[in-house]
Amino acid sequence: MKISDMMNSINAQQVSPLEEMKNYIVSLARELRLDEGHVLPTNVLLHKTINLNPKQRDALEPAINSLIDDGFFEERDGKAFLTGKGKDLLY
Repeated sequence: MKISDMMNSINAQQVSPLEEMKNYIVSLARELRLDEGHVLPTNVLLHKTINLNPKQRDALEPAINSLIDDGFFEERDGKAFLTGKGKDLLY
């Protein structure tokens, strides 16, 4: 599923901006075919989120933090790295 299709699907479901962004990040990681230990590239994330509305943009960092808290990503040196649990979620 392409990111644009995923965003349209999420918008139709009326989920909170936080959940929307969590789903967006997971879909992006899947699209980029991240593997365990790979970093979530913030430059790609920011580029792909340029057209988000302010509520979505404000929810982006909390969404990343929530995915870290849930164990899907691990924070090291201010970056988010995919964990084994995150890989299981993606694939």
